[in-house]
Formats: sequence, C-alpha cells, structure tokens
Amino acid sequence: MATQTSRSEFSYPNPFRSRLALAVGLAVYLAAQGFLVNAPLWNRPLPPELDDSITYVLKTKLLQEGLWRKVSPAMADLQQQLHLPVDDPAATRQQALAGSRLFPFYHPIFSFSLIALNSLGLDLTTAFKVVWSLGPLIFGLALAYFLTSLFGAAAAGLALILLAFKVFPDSGLHCVVPSNLAMALAVLIWGRLVKRQGQAPWTLALGSLALVLMHPIGAIYAVMSVVLACLLADPQNRRTPRLLMLATLAAVALLLVLSSFEKIPFIPNLLKMPGSGFSPVAMARGAAHSALEVIASIVRTGGGLFGSPPLFLAASALGLFTLPGQARRAVVRILSVNLVFLGGVLFYLSNHPADIFLRLWIPLVVVLFGLVGHALVFAWRLSVLSWPDLRDHPGRLWSGGLKLLLPALLAALLTGYAVEMSVKGAEIIATTAEYLKTNQPLDFSPTQPRLLLSLARPGDKVFYNSIIIMPYFLSQGASRLGAVYFHPAFQAASGLSRWLSLPELRFAAVYNPLVYHPSFAGRDEHKWWLLYPDFYFSPLSRPNKFGPLARNGHLEAADFRWLELEVRTGEAPKLLRVNITNPGGPSSLELLPISEAGAVIAAGKITAPVPALWSGWLSLDLSGAPQVKRYRIVLPAGAPSLRINGLSFGGDRLLWPWKQKAGLTLMPRADPGEITVSFDPAALLPAPLRDKKITILDDRGSAVLLQVE
Repeated sequence: MATQTSRSEFSYPNPFRSRLALAVGLAVYLAAQGFLVNAPLWNRPLPPELDDSITYVLKTKLLQEGLWRKVSPAMADLQQQLHLPVDDPAATRQQALAGSRLFPFYHPIFSFSLIALNSLGLDLTTAFKVVWSLGPLIFGLALAYFLTSLFGAAAAGLALILLAFKVFPDSGLHCVVPSNLAMALAVLIWGRLVKRQGQAPWTLALGSLALVLMHPIGAIYAVMSVVLACLLADPQNRRTPRLLMLATLAAVALLLVLSSFEKIPFIPNLLKMPGSGFSPVAMARGAAHSALEVIASIVRTGGGLFGSPPLFLAASALGLFTLPGQARRAVVRILSVNLVFLGGVLFYLSNHPADIFLRLWIPLVVVLFGLVGHALVFAWRLSVLSWPDLRDHPGRLWSGGLKLLLPALLAALLTGYAVEMSVKGAEIIATTAEYLKTNQPLDFSPTQPRLLLSLARPGDKVFYNSIIIMPYFLSQGASRLGAVYFHPAFQAASGLSRWLSLPELRFAAVYNPLVYHPSFAGRDEHKWWLLYPDFYFSPLSRPNKFGPLARNGHLEAADFRWLELEVRTGEAPKLLRVNITNPGGPSSLELLPISEAGAVIAAGKITAPVPALWSGWLSLDLSGAPQVKRYRIVLPAGAPSLRINGLSFGGDRLLWPWKQKAGLTLMPRADPGEITVSFDPAALLPAPLRDKKITILDDRGSAVLLQVE
C-alpha cells in the first residue's frame, strides 16, 4: 500500500485534474479516430476494405440462415470447384484466392451483433457500417481502462492523445473487424487483472470464452490472459482460484486440439503448421521473412507512428524507470508476455505470419505509449515542483548550475517530441481517410440479387468471375442458388471448365466494363486496387496508382477530357441520352460527330446545358447532325463534381449501350493514352458461353446481371 500511496502523491496530486486529463485524452482520441473511421465510411456506398467487409457480411448471412450447419447450394458447388485437385499451379492459386473469401472461419459474437441490428430493420451491410462506426468509441474506452489501470488517469489521458494520431500498419484500428474487437476485449480483461492483481477468475473465464468466439486470434489472447493472471497474482496473497484459471487454459487448449481432428467453424486449427511442418530451418527462414515484412510495414508509416525512434525508446525507458515498483512489475510482465507471444507468431508458419504479428502487437505498442505518457507526467510534475524554489530564490539558478533547469528542459523536449509526432500522425490520418474513401470504389445494387431470385428456378446456377461480386450476391440471398466461379486460369483444367457447359447455368453476375483499367491486365483481382499509401519514400516501392475507370458506378468528369461512343451494330442513332448527376453549379456538355476517318466534324457540334443541382437524363437530338456512328462528348473542365451515370442510344431502359455493342473510348486528363472498353455482352463471359443468347437484365452500379439462355 505504501507503494500505491507514493505513486498517487507524486504523479496525481489532484484527482480532478487527472480525471480531466483522461477525459480530454479520450475526447481527442474519439475526434481524431472518429474522423479517420467515419469520414470514409459514410461517404461511399459500400464499406471500406470492401473485399474483407463483404466476407464478414456473407458469413453473418450464412450464420443467420443456419447454413453453416447445412451447406447451401452455392457453397456445395463452390466446394467442389475450389477443392478439386488440378495440376496447373496457376489454377490452384486462383482456387485458393477464391476459397479464402468463401470458406474462412465464422465469428459468432461479431455476427450476432450484426444480426441484432438487422432485427431492428437495418440490412446487414448497413449494420456492418454501424458497428464499424462505433469502433473508435469501443477502442477508446477499452484502451482508457487498460492504460488507467497501469499508469493512472493523467498518463492514460496523455497516452490516448498520442494514440489518437496513430494509424497502425495492416488492418490497424481503423478497420473495425473481429480481430480488433478481440484485442479490445483482451485489454479490458488485462486491465481488470491488473486492478485485481490477477484475481479476476470470472472475468478471465467468461472473457476467454468470448475471445475464442470472436476471432481465431482470440485464442492467442485467451492464452496470454491466463499467463498474465498467473504472473500478476500477488505471491503473498494467493486467493486466486487456480483451478478455474487452469480450467480456462485447459478448455482453450482442448478446443484447439479438437480443431485438429474435427472442423469447428469458428475455432482455428493453430496446431496445424502449413507447408513446412516443424522444420527448424523452414521456421527460421519464415521468421526472418516475416520480420522483414513487419519492419517494412513500420518504416512505411514514416515518423507518424513512433516519431524519432531514439526519442521514443528514451521516453519509454524514462517512463518505465520512474514508475512505482508495483506498477513497474505489472508493466514489465505484460511487455514480456507480449514479446514472447509475438516472437512465437513470427515462427508460426501460417500463410500470413506478418499479418498476425501486426494485429497482435497493438497492445504492446499501447503499453509503450502509456510509458511515454507517464514520462510526460513525470517531467511536467518535476518541472512544476522545481519552479517555486527557482521563483523564490532566483540566485540558486547560478549557484546550482543548469541542473536546476533540467526538469524544464526535459519537459520541453518530451512535449516537443510528442507534438511533432502527433502533427506527422495527423497528416497520415488525413491521407489514410482519403485512401479508405477512394480504394475499391465499387457500388453494387441490391436490386440485382432481388431480380435474380425473382427470375431463377430451383436448381439454377449463377456464373461469377469476381471474388468481390460473388460474396456480395451470396450475402444478398443468392447462396440459395447454385454457383459457378470461373477464372481464366481454369480454362486448361477440364474438371473446372466443364462447369461452364452445365444446362443449369442460366445467369451471370460480372463487372461492368468500366470497372477496368489497363494496369489491371494480367494481375489478380485483389491487386487491382490502390495500395496503402507509403509515408516514407523508397525507390523499391511500386504502388498501383490506378483504380477503375468508373468510381462507384459512374464516370467522374474531373478524370476525363472527353468520351467517344461508337455504335458497332445497327443503324446510326437518332438520339443520345446522357445520365448526369450535377451537384455543383451550371455547366454544359459538347457533342461532336466523328467521321469514319476519325476527324471531328465541327459543323455538327451540339452544346447541351446542364442545370445546377440537377440529376437525370439529358437528351441530345442527333437527327439534325451528320449521320455517323461515332460521337465525342467533351466534358467540362471546371465542373469537378459532375458525374456520368450512363450513356444510352434511343429509349433503352438500360444505362449503357449494350444493344449497339458500343465501344467507349476515354481520354484521361492525367494520362494522354486513350482507353477503350466494349459494351458487347458476349465479351463479359468466357468463350464457351458467348454463343448463347445473352440478355442484360440490370446494369446499375459496378456489376451487370445477365441471363444466359
């Protein structure tokens, strides 16, 4: 108790100010992280990190329908296709990529939260966005409790301010996913263990069960929690019910062992060592490779994560050595357990050991920033205590030398370091928010799966060629139909290509041709999108700077100088309609006929005004213009918010010119190279399906729904 009293007297002379510091720190954290999470979340039609987000929604849908106990028709088909042994390594790789989006672990607790919101009237995608938006509050409260239990309220508040301007590599805390929610639950358990000196058996038992049901990484956190409970227990006061602690550890271990023999849909098989088994050489090689990936990920954040590494380590060391004995022992033990488990993860030969490390290391970093916060409190407190003596006896400054100014200099140095690091972190937060908003800019219309289900017969199958479109349709109820996934690499594998000849294959859901860019050619779908921005320049970095031509299903006028539409079948059109959204001021479009030789016919120019704050179809009468089959639409340079949602000849009900099998050529403003895409429906499907009768049912958004007769 004497130790606790000395800590209180030294670091927290005023409880109100300490609590105020904690409240301010939490408010800053919620403001900064809330902006990072919610600014992109609610300014795009679908959640950020769309490929992962749709996977979580799909698993919730399957769990909601009870399909994780009985295999749905779509999953039954896909299991046959994606688990079929093939000799071609390229086809095997594409099977694994698609399977990673369809057959991962379930996350019952996370899914039940979405189902609960769904029962209140929200669709699952919106429910997912609501849970995501609550992330900063969940993480902020969990970290505040954990840090307060270790360092007190004032230091916890300062640490939260520092953490507010952090973007952790990989999924970080800006992605509210089950692994991060498991981390929040884990630090709550650890905070309770610290406050109770390891004697929180029911928190440990129930919390460990919740961790295992939250995410596979929760099993690691559960084992860490049991170890921490043992280490934090007071040797002179052993009231901790060890039997319950051991039972918790045994239960987690039993679940992991059972997962090796019986597939449990939400328990990871951590005992399986993929690839190389227990080979020491392979494990060492894998650990070195993973360590390099981790270091590279940290370096890419520049100075926004740790600022100056020497100053960060020095401040952490100062915070550790100035802690009271009991608090220091708790911090050392928590750091030691985290370091041991992180080292073990590096040697664990999974497919993504570096990813696991970067998800598991966040509590360690939080504790280190807690030490920096305590160092700041210590320096400021020391400076304040020395000020009255210098004020009342200024002559002592000269007799005592500059050592009397050391507390103030130390406080100024640490404060300057913290401010500089936070400013750099704020820049990273703004850049990351923009990245989350613009990456994977896709918009899928829920009317398409509903239309599909209304037209399909029992036993029908749907063709997919995208590992993003397919989970979306399945999450919207299409799991009740059969499914055929096809990648060009499957063409040489007869066991996979035969699925294209099935008579039950009557529908297809594929990308709109405008979800394309020449830089996508030859690349896997998950590599099409913009890469996470590098905040530290390296000549080794080769980021993908291009996304789809159409963002969220529409063309941005700011991206292109002009568009040229060419009719490739049928007669010269009499009417061209342009579907426009103009949230800005008055603007206009120019239409120029193009001769067969490719020359602009200036005499046939048509200027069409676009009203301000207007959305709808703009009709251009071509009957008085030269009768050609190609027209150029010049987009206004001064209307960056103008969007083109569709181009259609005549009175076609569809948004894009499929009937004319038109070609669309786009001239980007930033790149002088022309890009041409085709609206020929047959071009959307693999060769074995192109001879069939193909009907476009719906082309809204980034996907196209087709019927194949």
